[in-house]
Amino acid sequence: MSMIENLYKSLLSQFKDKNLSLSLPNTKCLAEITASMSINMTSNTAKIANSLIHNYTSKDNQERKVLRYLNKKFNNFNVWKNFIHDFEFDDTIVLSLDQSEIGHQYAILMISIRYQDRAIPLHWLVREGQANVGFHEYVDLLDEIHDFMQVNFKNRKIILMADRFYACTDLVSWLNDSDWDYRLRLKSNVDVLGYQTLNKFSDLENTKLFSVDNILIFNQTTNLSWLKEPGHKEGWAIISKQKSGKNTALDYGLRWGIESMFSDFKSRGFEINKTNIRKSSRLERMILLIALTFWILKEKKSNLQE
Repeated sequence: MSMIENLYKSLLSQFKDKNLSLSLPNTKCLAEITASMSINMTSNTAKIANSLIHNYTSKDNQERKVLRYLNKKFNNFNVWKNFIHDFEFDDTIVLSLDQSEIGHQYAILMISIRYQDRAIPLHWLVREGQANVGFHEYVDLLDEIHDFMQVNFKNRKIILMADRFYACTDLVSWLNDSDWDYRLRLKSNVDVLGYQTLNKFSDLENTKLFSVDNILIFNQTTNLSWLKEPGHKEGWAIISKQKSGKNTALDYGLRWGIESMFSDFKSRGFEINKTNIRKSSRLERMILLIALTFWILKEKKSNLQE
């Protein structure tokens, strides 16, 4: 029996045990395509099709099977959340919100979860075009993750990290109303209210450290930490629910794991930026397959350590 056949049988058994709420044919197809993808480490549908273990009348038919599966109507998060439990997270769970382009034609809006020193996908969406995905488009993802965390990680502290392109009134309001903490980086032109000696962050350009609590930004009460370390051209203006200070600002560095994850998606791994897929829903399904490959690699590492 070949390596890919062994992997397929193992995945099928584990997928069945997880009660993914998929039909048996869809579960089998998910196991078969995931096995092929993890062996080939590619998002190229033709290469994935070449390694399918079941024979079809032609290679074209095999690739069509992959593309048809990418079109299947089921919720990716409802499948993927069954695998999140297999990862061991710290007592403080760090989520990161960011966006990356796919070949200048699509944008991935990703909320990742920090695992060890890296990040893995948690919830995502893909939109056509290069524009930033707005709060109204991703707030449903936040709501679903919040509900999931309350049930499965209710005793953990949750912190959401986001770059300056995402800090806005709606997001800060949502976070202030939630039980999550946050570290959001701000643009330099954001208005600061309620603190008489500071109007713009450009005023802090030559300041190494500055912090103030209960300040108004985006018409929301929050805490502000400014940090500019030696050798850096720009400082970090970070708002948080936690009390301001140097350590609060330094927490923001934990978001860099999502950058490495995007590199795994692209040049250092699956080359999703070179994919032949031309439909946002199919790309969202492809990210599920990549996430499952991360899970397979984690399982293999765990087995080796045992």
